Amino acid sequence: MDFNNDIHDDLEPEYDMEFNTTFGPNPMELPLSPPISPPPPGHPNYREASPFSTNTSMTSLDSTGSEGFYREESGRMYSALPGVPVVLPVDHAEIRRVSEQHELMKILCGEDTLALMRGVLDPQATRTLRVLDVISNSPWVDEMAEEYPYVKFHGCNFVPTRHPFHDNVQFEVYNLNDGFRGQDASYDIIHAANTFKMTRNFKEWLSEFKRLLRPNGLLIIRDLEIGSWMADGSDRDQFIPALMEHINCVKVSVLSQGIDLDMLPLIGSWLRDLDGFDDVDDTVTSIPVGDWETEVLQKEIGTMARDNIMSVLYSVHPLHRRIGKSAEEIEQLMQSARFELYDKGLRLFERMFCVVARRASNDAGET
Repeated sequence: MDFNNDIHDDLEPEYDMEFNTTFGPNPMELPLSPPISPPPPGHPNYREASPFSTNTSMTSLDSTGSEGFYREESGRMYSALPGVPVVLPVDHAEIRRVSEQHELMKILCGEDTLALMRGVLDPQATRTLRVLDVISNSPWVDEMAEEYPYVKFHGCNFVPTRHPFHDNVQFEVYNLNDGFRGQDASYDIIHAANTFKMTRNFKEWLSEFKRLLRPNGLLIIRDLEIGSWMADGSDRDQFIPALMEHINCVKVSVLSQGIDLDMLPLIGSWLRDLDGFDDVDDTVTSIPVGDWETEVLQKEIGTMARDNIMSVLYSVHPLHRRIGKSAEEIEQLMQSARFELYDKGLRLFERMFCVVARRASNDAGET
């Protein structure tokens, strides 16, 4: 099978601006998925130099041009920035998957977290309220901007993937690993969803979040684990060998790039060690995978989670190529994993890790 030409129609349909959500998946002119190669010199869309070569290393998205930010690997597009880990692509199919995943995570987001956000984003505030969305690929920031039109929302990313739908949204593109743009104590909320795997040193990002947050500001970190578990505790290698091969491949590939995905549950502990945060609350939510639950909402959640895992399998196939698997071997793994997810009637679950912390009120000066 040629992954450069296979669209996988059942999992990665043509880009659809009307897909499922009010604001998604996005209006950016992203590379097609499977993408074309970057335009050569002389092509009308060729970019002479990446914007990251400048000293400011930041681009505000005010046009539809996006070529030059990407590079191609195994039929998918990734950030052209040197040093950015190769984990998940940033093309049409992946942003569509992220938009679907966003719908799942909205259901899972607890009312307590939403209440905390409403408490911070007080419409009677006498100053401009600001929110930062890190790796802003999903419709989250657009939906929030509509709900809170008096708040200024900033999205940041390694590559351009979205254009704002609202006047109170701005997206910026720069190398996040060089530090986050912004003055100290300038944001009231920082939201980071599924970002743990995007940097080699998440602890440095936590330090930056601490710097950027105003006193009493909220930090919200949510991440879906790359992993599947048997609900009855059975041996995963026996019952879901293809899924376990996929999980282990991703972990090994990402670890070779300096990211240990098994450290994800430690974010809350790292924040406590960092100091400067009050009320660090870290929770783990078990999510059914498949429609084996009896309650209607849990069935819906399980179906969405199962579809998302299958889509992730296709998104990370370049990682399998990196460890030497052939296209035929990868396709066989995909089919075996699909069978385990959809046809074996197994009771599986995955986990979402969520950390909500409040910036200490006496550890930073008001600005």
